[in-house]
Amino acid sequence: MTEKIHVSHLPPTFTSEDINQLMEIFGKVENIEMIIDPILHKFNGESFVEFSNELEIQKAATGGMGLTIGSYVLETKKVPISQSATSVAITALMQNAVNTLASNPSTAGNLIGINNNLKSILEGNPSRIIKLNHIVTIEELHDHTYYEDLFEDTNEQCANYGNVVSIQIPKPNTHGENL
Repeated sequence: MTEKIHVSHLPPTFTSEDINQLMEIFGKVENIEMIIDPILHKFNGESFVEFSNELEIQKAATGGMGLTIGSYVLETKKVPISQSATSVAITALMQNAVNTLASNPSTAGNLIGINNNLKSILEGNPSRIIKLNHIVTIEELHDHTYYEDLFEDTNEQCANYGNVVSIQIPKPNTHGENL
């Protein structure tokens, strides 16, 4: 399966059992991942729901949209199976930091707490993605042969540590800027 459902605007008092009961009207629920606010450590009203097949995913995406639970109106959409609650929590945390600094620059000291929360989230949820910075220059990437060698060398070296799913190397355009 390549997709799952992102459900938002759920009542914050919902449990995984409540979400399961709600979503099983669309099909067999395989997994529920509740999104927890990284600062308050409480359910934020969003979750990811995996179903047993693509038809059920489609039914949940269309049937769940606009469903009303008390004063909460659900939004549902299909997202890649690789999207996780951790990535949503980190994005929310970073957006909160940006908004805080934008509205009150003198609160920069408060970012220490946000940084500690981010560190604890990342340590408990290792990523499958590695970003290598500053290993070549843009000028080197203009050489097609060098680019191909870099791709092969990177794949070979990374394979020493596990299965390599994909490698992406940005190619500069004719002006030397990254695409």
